[in-house]
Amino acid sequence: MKTIILFVTALFLSATITTVSAKTPKRKKYVNTEITETGLVKEYLVQYEGYDPMLKYVYEYDTDNNKKNVTVYKWNGISGWRAIHKYDYTFDGGRLESIVYTKWSRKKENWEKKSEITTYQYDNNGNYLAMNKEIVDYSKNMTAKQ
Repeated sequence: MKTIILFVTALFLSATITTVSAKTPKRKKYVNTEITETGLVKEYLVQYEGYDPMLKYVYEYDTDNNKKNVTVYKWNGISGWRAIHKYDYTFDGGRLESIVYTKWSRKKENWEKKSEITTYQYDNNGNYLAMNKEIVDYSKNMTAKQ
């Protein structure tokens, strides 16, 4: 009797796993790399098998291979790729100085006026000391520290 129960349980689990894996489409990632005069541009496209593309990540690097920005797009079947948000990076001597995070406004069809800025501080030897986050409202030129 225990053998029958164990067999039926194993059969049920096997069928459940097969059903779940059959319903989960495979995720594909496509990469395009372009070398430009100002650096490198990499595009990553994420798509689930049998569906339209979902997300596109565009990474831009300067000639020193420092990341300049990352912009994330979402596919819209009517209007194509629509920006979601972006990260802009600044470096000083190869050290990350700041990251600016900005959302895309669908209503205004432009980048939001408020951004979150993270700045990094280092000592004279280049050792990391501290991080500071603040919200900047470019429409009012106001800064709110967190």
